[in-house]
Amino acid sequence: MVYLEKQLGADINSVMDRMFLADPLLFRVSCLFQRKINNKMHCIVRVWKDEIQINEAVFPEITNRLLYEEMACTLIRIVLNHTSARKPEGVKANILTRASDMVMNGFYPFREKQLTPLHHFPQGKDLAFYAIRLQAEANMKKDKPQQNDNQDGDNDEDKEKQQSPGGGGGGSSDNDEDENNQNGNKSRGGSSGGSENDEQQQDQGQGDDGDGDSDEGPVSQQTKSGRDDEASLWDQSSGWEENAFKSEQVKREVQQAILSGQGCGNLTGTAKEALKANLEPKVDYREMLRGYQASITASNRILTRMKPNRRTGFTQMGSRREMKSRLLVAIDTSGSVASLSLAGFFSVINHMFRFGIETIDVVQFDHGIQTEITSIQKANPEVSVVGRGGTDFQCVVDMVAKSKQTYDGLLFFTDGYAPVPKIPAGFKPKIFWLMDSEESWKSNRKELGTVGRTAWMDVDTEVARLSLN
Repeated sequence: MVYLEKQLGADINSVMDRMFLADPLLFRVSCLFQRKINNKMHCIVRVWKDEIQINEAVFPEITNRLLYEEMACTLIRIVLNHTSARKPEGVKANILTRASDMVMNGFYPFREKQLTPLHHFPQGKDLAFYAIRLQAEANMKKDKPQQNDNQDGDNDEDKEKQQSPGGGGGGSSDNDEDENNQNGNKSRGGSSGGSENDEQQQDQGQGDDGDGDSDEGPVSQQTKSGRDDEASLWDQSSGWEENAFKSEQVKREVQQAILSGQGCGNLTGTAKEALKANLEPKVDYREMLRGYQASITASNRILTRMKPNRRTGFTQMGSRREMKSRLLVAIDTSGSVASLSLAGFFSVINHMFRFGIETIDVVQFDHGIQTEITSIQKANPEVSVVGRGGTDFQCVVDMVAKSKQTYDGLLFFTDGYAPVPKIPAGFKPKIFWLMDSEESWKSNRKELGTVGRTAWMDVDTEVARLSLN
């Protein structure tokens, strides 16, 4: 890393000059954004929409090295598409910043900047993986103190009555309350992110233009130790918003740096692999299922004299559409599919009605059909799993072909490791393969893609996502 002074008193121009030499990719990405001074925010550097905002009020308290690492950290968030992608639903800003920190662990040789540690989470996951799990844990921690307070409320009142006869002993409780408030202001805030103080801190330093609400503006609580306080965590990601144009601009810069083999600077090998992975198009199974649902319902067009034709009026018959598609979901219960994957499969079934399909039939199979076809009219959270043998897709295709019931679609939940079935002539249902991991999808998409659409879902993330709803 380029030498940086350790004396207090940072200078942004000096930092950017060094970044031009040491981290060319990050410097070029910074040129895609407007640089703006914002001394009212709690953090040192942040992305606010299409701006990189810098808090010069803290420059006398920090070193050039810390400012360099703060700028590098912000630019790495941009390069990883954390600031321009769609935010996970139900995740608060401070949790989103922590999740972004976890993704960046091992991506850059930070010395003074302290990222949120991984704790018990595995390394190498994406932003949604960490954000959804951190928010779920924060929600659990937020609920537990409320329950304990309700249980201990009567005991506290009895103690107060015993310690302060006649109501004259209330001073000790006030002192305790003051001490707790002082200690709470000194603490970092943990990983809860759901308290009322956090929500108040979120509002501070965030106006419509990101300049803050107060006239004077609080000075950042982040010191030269490089550790973020809770207010700083809120502010860093509060201005992130989905921006496809900016994301494409950054993607071009990253692609150019990787293809040339130069310009990545101090980014580690792990970071370079993550950037290469980001260049590959992502498969969103929810979007794929929406398109699949539209394709199997488009045929349900009924002519009627009760509605005018959009072109000719009542001289010709109009049309209406009925959302009465019949979908058969075939769930692979073979031994190669983990129980957690099956739990994720069933959770998707229980939320399938959001896609507008009224009737869903479910059948379980491995090397053969294991259950009778069950029609699920309402979401059923508990489904018994049978089978756990080998995998044979052909038995499901043959059953549908011989069935008297007409289906518009056939959806497989599987790991994909089985021979491609032979589709008989006149087979009408459109096939969709939803696999339980990206590895399974990459291994089997070409073969299974010859007889239907393919996609995959991260089962762990999907289960955690559903817990937030």
